[in-house]
Amino acid sequence: MDVKKTMRIGCCPFYPVPHEIAEDQQAEWFINRMADLGCRAAQTFGIKDDPDLLKRIKDLCQEKDIEMDCYADGVFSLVGAGAKIAREKLLTSIRIAKQAGTNIVRTGYGHLNMDTSRFAVDRPLAEHLKLLVDNLKEAAKIIEDQGMLLAIENHCDFTGRQCAQVSGEVDSKSVGCALDTANGFTVYSDPSDDIRALAPYTITTHMKDMKVVDSRSLSYLKIDGPMIPVLPIGVACGEGDVDLQLAIDELVAHCPHAEGLHLIIEVGWDPALPGMDERQTRYIEFHRSVAYLKRLIGVA
Repeated sequence: MDVKKTMRIGCCPFYPVPHEIAEDQQAEWFINRMADLGCRAAQTFGIKDDPDLLKRIKDLCQEKDIEMDCYADGVFSLVGAGAKIAREKLLTSIRIAKQAGTNIVRTGYGHLNMDTSRFAVDRPLAEHLKLLVDNLKEAAKIIEDQGMLLAIENHCDFTGRQCAQVSGEVDSKSVGCALDTANGFTVYSDPSDDIRALAPYTITTHMKDMKVVDSRSLSYLKIDGPMIPVLPIGVACGEGDVDLQLAIDELVAHCPHAEGLHLIIEVGWDPALPGMDERQTRYIEFHRSVAYLKRLIGVA
């Protein structure tokens, strides 16, 4: 069996939903859009604790042969004073995911905020890593009991090797990584190193590409002064400096969930293309990414 061809391509919630689509219809619109693009996976906004909505989402996913990634809440507060509330949040996330028809929930650390990230000045890196391990060990008990999978993104906080170290210490087959193929750039790590380190722990993905450019050439940033002259910016998959062929090869060889793995495309931190606004640019870059990944796994 060619494992690559079993992988399921889809898009993340940054794929622009038309403004006229009501919030409670976004998920269904998104699933239909993924099917129109020939995708078989999705990660979308608009999934709420509404039994009727979740029933429609589950039925639509079955009809369109789409598998979902859902969001997990409460994961990083399962130890300490807020543990009871965090546990209820995680259990609610699991219940929503189950009703939507998936066994995968995912989240990321740090919230792209300096005060809560591993770069916060009042907490050393070792403390962040220990807290992460302690919380994920508690999460593993809940996730395993519920028959689910929990994927933690390497989310602009830790290198792939650090994330792999955490997964190794947690030591649960039900808790692993949501591999983002480009986030290594944000912590000055080679994305190829992250990919190699995290492939054995990967449950789901964000297939992302970024290109390193001369930041001084981006006039809209108005950079002036002694700044680092190189900057990674988002581009369509296959158009940047991330070795996505390596990612697929490593996942095929080492990922325990390689068969049917969700290849969720994310486009982020991408400047608008000439003559286009951000939404138009996103449409083009997502569509190029879908086509590229289809070729990469041999289903084009």
